[in-house]
Amino acid sequence: MAPEQVAGDPVLSVGVDIYALGRLLEDALHGGQVDRPLRSIVSKATADAPAARYDSATAFAADIRAWLDGARVSAHHEAAWERALRFIRRHQTAILLLLTYVIVRLFILLWRGI
Repeated sequence: MAPEQVAGDPVLSVGVDIYALGRLLEDALHGGQVDRPLRSIVSKATADAPAARYDSATAFAADIRAWLDGARVSAHHEAAWERALRFIRRHQTAILLLLTYVIVRLFILLWRGI
């Protein structure tokens, strides 16, 4: 139950549903290794204050979709290293091809003695 339900607040909002969805997600993830952006999504959905939760189930779902797609999650304030790591993961093939080209190119230049 959401904290406002436990307190007996007669006026309930969509925040109660968001809280319940967040608890369901938290239970589903229990025991698994959860990364920081996903923990931030759960934390925002299950915040004690209704105003600190997602405004709608659509916003909650959008963050989950963004996490699944490897995109930025609005609930998580990522550090520069996290942003760089997310970029590398999303463009791994292109980065590996570029790195391979640079290594081969350097090898050729060293082999020719230039």
